[in-house]
Amino acid sequence: MLAKFKGTPLALERYDGLKNQPQGVDEFTLTTLGLSRALRRHGAGGVKVFRKNVQEFPPAANVYDSPGEAGTKTGQKHLVDPEL
Repeated sequence: MLAKFKGTPLALERYDGLKNQPQGVDEFTLTTLGLSRALRRHGAGGVKVFRKNVQEFPPAANVYDSPGEAGTKTGQKHLVDPEL
């Protein structure tokens, strides 16, 4: 919701503030945000979120799968790039 009204950079900043809290956040938080941005045709925002997800959770397969899924569904081929 924050990304929708305030933009992806602010949403990622908020994520950075929450990730070290006791309840924490997981890879699915960023995956959901990335998919949301990509499916709403905010491709650049989606790429930023997917890159952050790969940096934060490199062993998780989902962080590599989701950009490809979003790119395939929306025709945004730049999201399919495994190097994000």
